[in-house]
Amino acid sequence: MWLTAVHLPGVENVVADRESRMIRDETEWMLNGKLFKTLTCVYFKPHIDLFASRLNKQLEQFHYRPGMPKNPDGQSRRPAGHTSMGHTELVSNHLENVCETTTCSETIQNDAAAEKQSYKSPSSGKKTSSDASLMTEGCGYSAINTARSALSGFIIVDNMPKTADIRGDTTKLLLMVRKPHNAVTSQIIARWIKRVMTEAGIDTNIFSAHSTRSAATSAAKSMGLSLTSIMNAAGWSNSGTFQKFYNKTVQCDNFGLTNPMESLSEDEIFQRYRFRSATIFYICGLIAEGLVHQTRRSCPLPPLLQVLVALRFFATGSFYQLIGDSLSVSKSAVGRAVRAVTSLLSALTPRFIKFPSQNDFPLIRTKFYQLAGFPNVVCYVDGTLIRIQCPKQNEAEFVCRKGYYAINVQMACDASFRFVNCVAKWPGSVHDSRVFRESSLARLFETGARNGIILGDSGYALKRYLMVPYLTPSTRAQEKFNTSLCRTRVVIEQAFGILKRRFPCLQTGLRVEPDRACAVIVACTVLHNIGIERQDIIDVIPAAQGQLIDEVALPAVGGQHEGKHVRDHIANVFFGH
Repeated sequence: MWLTAVHLPGVENVVADRESRMIRDETEWMLNGKLFKTLTCVYFKPHIDLFASRLNKQLEQFHYRPGMPKNPDGQSRRPAGHTSMGHTELVSNHLENVCETTTCSETIQNDAAAEKQSYKSPSSGKKTSSDASLMTEGCGYSAINTARSALSGFIIVDNMPKTADIRGDTTKLLLMVRKPHNAVTSQIIARWIKRVMTEAGIDTNIFSAHSTRSAATSAAKSMGLSLTSIMNAAGWSNSGTFQKFYNKTVQCDNFGLTNPMESLSEDEIFQRYRFRSATIFYICGLIAEGLVHQTRRSCPLPPLLQVLVALRFFATGSFYQLIGDSLSVSKSAVGRAVRAVTSLLSALTPRFIKFPSQNDFPLIRTKFYQLAGFPNVVCYVDGTLIRIQCPKQNEAEFVCRKGYYAINVQMACDASFRFVNCVAKWPGSVHDSRVFRESSLARLFETGARNGIILGDSGYALKRYLMVPYLTPSTRAQEKFNTSLCRTRVVIEQAFGILKRRFPCLQTGLRVEPDRACAVIVACTVLHNIGIERQDIIDVIPAAQGQLIDEVALPAVGGQHEGKHVRDHIANVFFGH
């Protein structure tokens, strides 16, 4: 990769120019002093400290070169304005520059004098450090910091000549001590780093060799160290750097993160998560396999905590930041947990939101008949609007009849408040009758796969299997028909109320994109049915009393007005007396 350097006048480069002239102790990286002494006792003591300054030198002799290396003809080693130099070549050039000088002591004295003069007059325009020379050669800050942190204190002046006999063709700086003296690979260095991390008490199953800064700062944060102290130690000037990239949520067995339900009573758990502990563990067992990470890298949340985070969101509809603060996890972790749990719960739709079979119809018909005397009813269908934020695309399509952005959701329920059909994919401007006409529920009855009567409001088209009220009843039988239908309709209204009160995120609105909002709606519906099944939302569901009611025979008529004939027959036979 070739980089072209272009000169920018100081007036156009004020920020970078000011930063380059500042002296900051916390950015002068160096190896820990105690660790340096330990290593020198075990191995050897270096002769000179390269890439150092008076702020971070480890030895009395250190190299601090102000200029660029020159060839014997006085020309720069690289074409002006270009560089493709790697870290190893940088080291070699600096070593050659040291050898070209008369003595190390003279180099040190000259560089120290230049350094002193530079600090007295920072505007003199002199390049006064090896960092400045690396920048001149085209290297960015990351390359400079890498070279400084890797080489500070342990680059020996005569290392390259001494290892020439065993080095061979390799250009790597570090070689193995044992024969055949292969180059030290990045995997070996990572293994060395992880060994040191293990000895320091860091769980390397969570943190990799590249995560030393994250492990140290996250542990410091969890132990109560102030953010200012962490930023000073790490050399960060912006707290967002730590919060966004380094502040990781860790497992409970490492830094004390516990199960939030342990300190709560059953009533408190129910108030916060809308389910009792036994049901929460049941839900976790259903989707835990999809929440478990193959590794513990980046400190993933345990499945139970992910479920609790998602339930907390469903139960409040609050901002991710507030939910994270209440459970001691980061905002980004909350977002990932909500998305993962929502997706897995939506995948359970065929298991928990399914239309009953023909064998279940006698019990359902009996329960509906006992409500208001309407025969052959197997479910009630209706639509509800779920408010969402303004979508980025097709904004006008999502404006509902009430004037806000919404998803028009069709649901059908039985007499036990259990939803047997859920269609959450249509914008708020789409009419209920079209949603039903395009649904799988309509196809079931159109093809004759199911027999019975569906009740709906006046927003639906009258069909032989879909009964709607008379718009202008003219007889007493028609009025009774409307009264019975409305009394039966209370089931779906109560089911909507239970769903939205149990999961207020559906009542207050979802601040997500439409496709994600649809997934949340379906996930909440699945949770509603799980609660019904386990009697965790409604404690007691009234059972059917007396003998089961058989299906009532309806007139077999055809034609365009088939639905009208069936409705008139029911009104006259069942409500005409």
